[in-house]
Amino acid sequence: MNGSAEDEAGGGRGALWRPALAAWIVVAAGLALGQYAQNGGRLHGALVYGVYDAASWTPVAVLAYGFARWFPLERGRPVRSALRVLAAALLLTGGRHAALRVVHPLLFPSDPLWPFAQALALSSSNVLLVALLIGQGYAVRFYGAQRERELRQLRMEAQLSGTQLQVLQHQLQPHFLFNALNSVSALMRRDVHAARGMLARVGELLRLAVGNSHGQLVPFDEEWRFTALYLEIEGVRFGERLRVDSRIDPAVRGLAVPYMLLQPLVENAIRHGIAPREGGGTVEIEARGAPGGGLHLEVRDDGVGLAEGWDGPGAGIGIRTTRARLAQLYGASFRLELRRRTPRGTLVRAVLPARPAAQAGAS
Repeated sequence: MNGSAEDEAGGGRGALWRPALAAWIVVAAGLALGQYAQNGGRLHGALVYGVYDAASWTPVAVLAYGFARWFPLERGRPVRSALRVLAAALLLTGGRHAALRVVHPLLFPSDPLWPFAQALALSSSNVLLVALLIGQGYAVRFYGAQRERELRQLRMEAQLSGTQLQVLQHQLQPHFLFNALNSVSALMRRDVHAARGMLARVGELLRLAVGNSHGQLVPFDEEWRFTALYLEIEGVRFGERLRVDSRIDPAVRGLAVPYMLLQPLVENAIRHGIAPREGGGTVEIEARGAPGGGLHLEVRDDGVGLAEGWDGPGAGIGIRTTRARLAQLYGASFRLELRRRTPRGTLVRAVLPARPAAQAGAS
């Protein structure tokens, strides 16, 4: 993340000193005006006192905002968080008074600092003020986090649009349409009804590919429907060379999954595993519940397997893109792995946290 984004999100260094500086310039002006009114219009003395008093608060404000950044509030532990804020407020207030005891006599030798009783009364109100500054820091932090989530949401939407377009272009590559139409042409000679059905499936697949308006997440049922259509089309093209074994747990059909997650994994298994193998092979698709109510998804094939150097630099672009999408959606709460099978073939496994299908349209 660059510096400007950090400042905008409330997480950069500018989030500490810029609000404090702006706030205490206003405070300095207010204090100066008050002194100006009290001292019979002596502008110079009023300005000096106002700037001096405000300057003594500026580092306190910076440290208060820093405390809110370095020590986030703990969920479910309000008492501990409140005690920590109180301790910080006492420490910062005490530090400011100690510094004033040293600096004030040097700048204003004819103006003694407050007596102990007055200083104690001021300290109690100053502790409250510092606590409010820390609260303001938490508010800035919360706003920054909210803003960052909004920016991340916009980035995910943009990336999703790019991914949808990329997947659609991938499916509309000349080889795909050529093979599908070739299969239709071959069917026309022996089974016109089947050829029409094939054309209907191609049309439905394209309609689903361009018609998604649900957002980043869709019900698993919808994702499986799209993938099943793709498999039907490929089944006509490959014939007996392609065998599909799917095991879909009904319990996961109500979960929300990233749009265009399953179909690209299945397509990779067919294109890179089954198609190059002379005798074809089997693609196994399994979707079941994971611990905590999540989704455990596997796509396995017994094709030619991963090529040499598949895990080297620059390899596995499709998996890296999928991993990046999942990281944006789930943070660190997912698992995605790609590995060779024994004696041959490839396995892709994804474990995702539970998201009810009701969230699909709102994501």
